Amino acid sequence: MKHTGIILTVIIALGITACFPQRQAASSSSAPAKTDVDADCTLVYSEGKVTMDGKIIEIGAKIADGALLKTDVDGVAEIVFSQKNIVKMGPNTQIRLEVATLKRVVRLERGTFTAVLRKLDKLGGGSLEVKTPSAIAGVRGTSFFARFDPAKKEAYFCTCNGTLNLSLADGSGELVKTASHHLTTLFSGENGSVSVIAPPPGFDFGHTDKDLEDLAARIGETMDWTKVE
Repeated sequence: MKHTGIILTVIIALGITACFPQRQAASSSSAPAKTDVDADCTLVYSEGKVTMDGKIIEIGAKIADGALLKTDVDGVAEIVFSQKNIVKMGPNTQIRLEVATLKRVVRLERGTFTAVLRKLDKLGGGSLEVKTPSAIAGVRGTSFFARFDPAKKEAYFCTCNGTLNLSLADGSGELVKTASHHLTTLFSGENGSVSVIAPPPGFDFGHTDKDLEDLAARIGETMDWTKVE
């Protein structure tokens, strides 16, 4: 009887040990927690008609990564991602916003795009790249404005406050533009025949100090025009 009791105790102990790893495995197989790149990307303000992949979206909508976003001729869309970065689409604008990986990319296919970026460094190496058919801007913690006009084949970037690393669409002709208060760079042409030109008389700069200040205020930030971000 004594030996029988010992055997039963060993069997029970082995059973408990066998069950424990199974419970551990089940726990570890649960969905991983979201990272900061998740990125909480949300439409926080809109005017006119704003669509995502052809469907009208309203304030509070979560933006699917890589989705095609459009505003109509009266449309405006303001989008916040990772809490302290805000971007604004102007009227008649079309973009793809890819912010769910370390390499954040905005593909500006037409229209205007304004940004106040305060938390790109939330992830190591955090940055953002704005791509147009004519030129590319590499951005890191900068406030800027971009416009692409497909009819004129013209890409315009303004370093509103900070630094833009600019280049042609093929990556050549790198320019570094740093400013505390607006610096215009204008590209003209396409398909290997792009040049940097001076803004012509009467050029529409498309934005003001107040536009940037209002955008910054929406994420609880301010613009300091006396120094480079």
